[in-house]
Amino acid sequence: MAHKAGRGIMEPPKGRLKVIMLCAALPLVAVSAFLFIYNFPKKIDLEYPALEYRVGKPESGEVTTIKVKGTIYKPLFRDPSFHGQFIINKYDYTKNYQLRDIDFYQDLLFYHQNENGTSVHKPLGYLMISDNFAQMNIYVNENMNDNQLIGKDLRISAPAKNYEEAMRINAELKAN
Repeated sequence: MAHKAGRGIMEPPKGRLKVIMLCAALPLVAVSAFLFIYNFPKKIDLEYPALEYRVGKPESGEVTTIKVKGTIYKPLFRDPSFHGQFIINKYDYTKNYQLRDIDFYQDLLFYHQNENGTSVHKPLGYLMISDNFAQMNIYVNENMNDNQLIGKDLRISAPAKNYEEAMRINAELKAN
């Protein structure tokens, strides 16, 4: 008897093939959704020496301390963010006011508090940070005429104990 090619292997019915494909795709969809939604939180508790200074004026340097305590959220497909405390010893309100969540890489350090039914806002300055707060640079807002705030040449860099370290951090963060 003649043997027809391809008849020796049984092919699954088309409906069964769809079920197999669906069962194979469901775990992939579930894992993808999990990775998109989950924030991968990481607790952080750091204290750094920092230097507040004016760019171009090494003699202006004043040593302070920055404490960072809270949680970094690192979703896979979105920018990381931080929720917690960012305390700079020189600025008392950073100890008592609430910090708005920080969007990683470039954001404003913005503190707020209700005082006698009135909302009080204190924007400290523009923040540049590297991953996990390894380095940070703050362009500090200063009061100008008419209570206008502007970040000009007053900076805080950490971890830094002297002007040279602060300027190195400033340059590295600007380059990224």
